[in-house]
Amino acid sequence: MRRRGFAGWDLGEGDRAIGVSMPVVMNNDLPGPLGSGWGLVANTASDHMILTEVSPLDPPGLVAWVWDMPDIESAPDWPQKQTNELGIFQLTQKLVQYGNVGNQPITATVQGTTLTAGFVDCRTWTNSQQSCSPSLHLVTFNLRSFPLATKAKDRVVGWRSMDDDKNDIVAYGLPGIASNKDGDIAVVYGRTSPKMFMETRFSTWLHNEVDIRPSRELHEGKATLGAGCTPPCKPAHPDTAGVSLDPFDSQAIWIGHSFADPTPEMKVEVGKVFGEQHPDLWMWSANVTTPTTGLKAGDTVGVDFQMFNGGDGDAHDARAELLLVADSGKKTSLGQTTASKMNAGDSINKNLAGTIPASLAKGSYKVEVRAKLKVGEKQYSADNDSITAGTVHVK
Repeated sequence: MRRRGFAGWDLGEGDRAIGVSMPVVMNNDLPGPLGSGWGLVANTASDHMILTEVSPLDPPGLVAWVWDMPDIESAPDWPQKQTNELGIFQLTQKLVQYGNVGNQPITATVQGTTLTAGFVDCRTWTNSQQSCSPSLHLVTFNLRSFPLATKAKDRVVGWRSMDDDKNDIVAYGLPGIASNKDGDIAVVYGRTSPKMFMETRFSTWLHNEVDIRPSRELHEGKATLGAGCTPPCKPAHPDTAGVSLDPFDSQAIWIGHSFADPTPEMKVEVGKVFGEQHPDLWMWSANVTTPTTGLKAGDTVGVDFQMFNGGDGDAHDARAELLLVADSGKKTSLGQTTASKMNAGDSINKNLAGTIPASLAKGSYKVEVRAKLKVGEKQYSADNDSITAGTVHVK
């Protein structure tokens, strides 16, 4: 594979792309006879939003679309609630740096014919502000007539939410944003103010609604970001935003962002927006607990196993089945556990035993334990739903 640099491509009007350029996550090919294999790069330069289309040719062809966005401003460092490790309020102010990556998008995604991107901007929301406050700038582009691209949504989010103090000015920054197959948008970001430790927050914009919904808390901030540093302290850089469309149903959007924790390390909270909840049964471990050689019809094969529900939904009828697997791949069931409910995150440790049937041919068999759900119930993945516990020999 050849590498080619695009850092100096001309964007028109004397602008050139510099700094961060965000490759767009492509959840599908673009429409039309020319759409297959194309990639996209989203970034900003001066007062412009730029979308560059990269063809799959060698050398690649470049098509750039530029939109004038004259109000883009750099985000200043922003105050946060101040305490030291003993919980005492401090006089030395530690700021959170929301402009660490400038105005460049941290995430940009394509789903269907919609490209969704977001970046840090800055706005003056009230006359009482001494400077503009970090805010989110969300944009979407319509790619139905690719390679033509047209801007669709253009929205700046900031100031405060309904559960903030009415006189507070809150910083919104470093967004991760994506849309699903229904056209619903989820955006995750960090927020701070002089009265608030840095928290993880998210908002949704449904396809059939005219505006974005009020934000909701994903994880509350618990301490001053960077409280353990030795003065003079550098601004904290919470530029960790993650977002991903779940390929399981192309509806759920997984979001993740950093929040301030009392421990020295920054923590990240992960959540899911949209889509249904599903169980995901995993077999963690399994071991044969009975003799493995010289077995005959009527003898017992026993296994200790551990099963875990790693999904975000409950398994209402979870069972484990014991199987003997011949070299040919044919499986013989020796029975299963009694069905029971496993909540999301639950695990069980059990023993399962079965009797070798008289119809089983002589030979060596792998002992397999398989997780089973209620008939008709769907789980995220079958990749880890069975495990080999050992081998037995039937004479």
